[in-house]
Amino acid sequence: MSHDDGTIKLNTQSLYSTHPITRRAILSLIEGPGAPKKYMLVQECTTIGRSPESDIQVRSNMVSRKHISLYKENSELVCLDLMSHNGIFLNGVRIHSATLRDGDMIQIGDVIFLYNQGVQWNSM
Repeated sequence: MSHDDGTIKLNTQSLYSTHPITRRAILSLIEGPGAPKKYMLVQECTTIGRSPESDIQVRSNMVSRKHISLYKENSELVCLDLMSHNGIFLNGVRIHSATLRDGDMIQIGDVIFLYNQGVQWNSM
């Protein structure tokens, strides 16, 4: 809205949100059955596997029923192999467990996930 003296009055409520911004970890399914799909990691522990009881169910015969667990340890996220048949590859290297970093690629069977740490979400 403009006034006769040339000043402009802005509605500052539309410029600034009083709602806090929350940073959430995101796991993106980028290759394999069901891709593309994104999962917000909000639980203390998330299981991934073929089983319907898994938090993230992957429909691939190359994925074990209970393949991996992602769990929070302090402020970090740890990836743990749950004694799966085909194992876990983190950035192309076979691992049993590892702390995840932003941009890590996790491969289980024929499925590839991309991990993004601290993506901003408006918590309205």
